[in-house]
Amino acid sequence: MDFSSTGFMLICASCSFCLFFFCFMFLFDVFFLQFRFYQKFSLNEKVRWNDVLSSSIHAILCCFGAALAFLRIPYEQRFQFFDVKHSTGCFVVASFSLGYFLFHLPFCILPNIKKDGWLMVMHHLVMHHLVSIFTLSYSILIRQYGPGICILLLMEVSTPAISNIHFLIKLGMRRTPLFLFNGFGVVVLWGISRIPTAPLLFYIYWSCWDQVLKRSWFECVYYPSITMFFGMFNALYFIILLKTFRLEVQGERNFLDRMIAQDNRGIYTEKKKKT
Repeated sequence: MDFSSTGFMLICASCSFCLFFFCFMFLFDVFFLQFRFYQKFSLNEKVRWNDVLSSSIHAILCCFGAALAFLRIPYEQRFQFFDVKHSTGCFVVASFSLGYFLFHLPFCILPNIKKDGWLMVMHHLVMHHLVSIFTLSYSILIRQYGPGICILLLMEVSTPAISNIHFLIKLGMRRTPLFLFNGFGVVVLWGISRIPTAPLLFYIYWSCWDQVLKRSWFECVYYPSITMFFGMFNALYFIILLKTFRLEVQGERNFLDRMIAQDNRGIYTEKKKKT
């Protein structure tokens, strides 16, 4: 079988889609129903819990696979964007992530901007799904998947720590040192994995500019533009994370409480506590 064929991409994406669908619909419920806290959840809360858990599992598998695929690329080709050989691992990881994003897309089809805010809508629907699905699909179809795809997927390193915020809140650990420690981890991992991504990709573009010029005008414009989009959004969100963490450390929790109340797609809202 040609491991760079469109058919193999569809097989990988379909397997990924079915895996997350099975875990979301059956496996997570079977496992967590033995815990009392999960039994007390409403249907919406169970859906949200399974949704966040699926995101964490995808992030862990995706980052592990992207790191292995990047290391398997010959050193002299790790800073090339086009015409990279020995990139079968990148192809498989990209197809796997494509299947997950397709699975998760229905959760973001009809976002409530009033509840979520424009930033959360932009982050989940536009950036993480529509842009990611198109970029991965297009890169695979034109067979230009290499270090750039791996670097983009490695941004998911920060996702498990972000998901832990939801888990800790639902477990009643909102006011514990562990919550602060996890918040510090979110800021650090976001700064390490997402902020350097755009400069590194622009460096790759510049180092192989002669290859870039040989591509179509759409590829010459789209990839740098989408890199700038990711870079600006990650920087903006990083500023918000820093502000949130600073207020949390200082004990001014109202700001974070409002963000929690604007949880993704407004599936649940934390109850206001009497002061």
